[in-house]
Amino acid sequence: MLATKPASSKRGCVRLAAEYMKTTLRSGLVAAILIVASFGTTPQRIAASPSSPSSNLLGAWKLKSVGGKAPSTINIESWQIEFRERGKWTYSGAMTGAYEGMNVSGSGTWLLEGSELDYTAGANKGETTVHVDGGSLTLSPDPVVRLHGKEAVETRYVRPVSP
Repeated sequence: MLATKPASSKRGCVRLAAEYMKTTLRSGLVAAILIVASFGTTPQRIAASPSSPSSNLLGAWKLKSVGGKAPSTINIESWQIEFRERGKWTYSGAMTGAYEGMNVSGSGTWLLEGSELDYTAGANKGETTVHVDGGSLTLSPDPVVRLHGKEAVETRYVRPVSP
């Protein structure tokens, strides 16, 4: 007569194997979710996260000076930039003097690493040094504003005053 294991022992092994499979599948599913979620993290999102130093950069800024002088010295009536979350930014302004009535606007992308800002502005791209001190922002050189339309220049911006 052959010795056989009782049926309840076989059921216990089957249950144990099923629990092992569930645990393994859950662990694999969690790992897959974490891997897929990490693909969604882009440098722009990191740059714009609230805990990042770039959070001081976010928001609207109004041009205060160009090369230490009033913007009107280079025919700028008004100029504003806005750094948005997810690495987007916009710029817009109105001209005066010989360019009276001309409005300029555009958009691009940005990524801040330390004090260096990599940007695109329309079809142009480059790098500028950023310094934020309270309500003041210095861009050296400015990504868009140029002296005589060509020469790179340092600009200073302030937060716009709400009416």
